[in-house]
Amino acid sequence: MRSGAAAAAADATASLAALIDRLGRSPAAGLKAGGIGSRELVKIGKALGLDETRVRIDLELLNHLGFLTTADGRVGITRAAAGWRAAEPAHRYPELVAVWWTLPIHPSIGRDAEDKVIPAADRGYRPGSARLLRIAVLTVIDELGPDRFVEDPATLPGLLRWHRPLQYADEASIAAVWLEAHSVGVLVGGRVRQWAGV
Repeated sequence: MRSGAAAAAADATASLAALIDRLGRSPAAGLKAGGIGSRELVKIGKALGLDETRVRIDLELLNHLGFLTTADGRVGITRAAAGWRAAEPAHRYPELVAVWWTLPIHPSIGRDAEDKVIPAADRGYRPGSARLLRIAVLTVIDELGPDRFVEDPATLPGLLRWHRPLQYADEASIAAVWLEAHSVGVLVGGRVRQWAGV
């Protein structure tokens, strides 16, 4: 568990650092309406060896860390991003996780209710319950105890209905919390990372 948690933290910070490097060298093409479109996400992902969902998550984290800037239709990084990039991973990771907990959206959800693509890093789609749902889902998993964990994310909606009957959430949002929590290392192998808190 400890080595898995360390690896997850290293992957999360390395992924963000690689995106900062990429945007520093080659700012992304922004959409006129704001944000970054699917075509550019795929292009960035191909260059970094990441899927589109991971790029979405990382861009949203950078945006809420205050590390993105837009000029002449291109999305680049701020000086603060370069400073964060130069810090040790042990200093970068807690800040990354703290920002993820407070995101007002589920960044891994790439389409809205009408199946239209949602731009990354500046979108108007704001499910208001995203922060509360993270707390609810991860608390339920944590309350299973140290010897139990969730193997199948498809069981989470049932667990949530049983343990938190007043917490409404659609299955897509619950799946997003599961995916994103593993992406940033808050969940490792279906268990809440011990120090990550809930």
